[in-house]
Amino acid sequence: MRGTVRLRTRDYRDKPKVGPRYFTHEHDVRVMTYGLKPARRIAAQPALSGWTGAEPAPGPDVRSDDELLDHIHKTHNTVYHPSCTVKTGSDDDPSEDS
Repeated sequence: MRGTVRLRTRDYRDKPKVGPRYFTHEHDVRVMTYGLKPARRIAAQPALSGWTGAEPAPGPDVRSDDELLDHIHKTHNTVYHPSCTVKTGSDDDPSEDS
């Protein structure tokens, strides 16, 4: 699913209202919840024991997919900078053409 960017008000200076629609597609939910399980197994390997320590969050008692997803909903953020594929700026510089 695609997110949305909408006007918050009629004033162009106001920030837009961004709706990224995180986790509205079942695939996204599966990727995130299932991804935590192998990450935990990797972190539990003896070779990493000197580096990892106890799991601070969501904690070892959180096991079910629903519990993991609840934690993800409460704590997730994006590490990507949303951008576009449209060229911006003027076409005065021919070396800028793509």
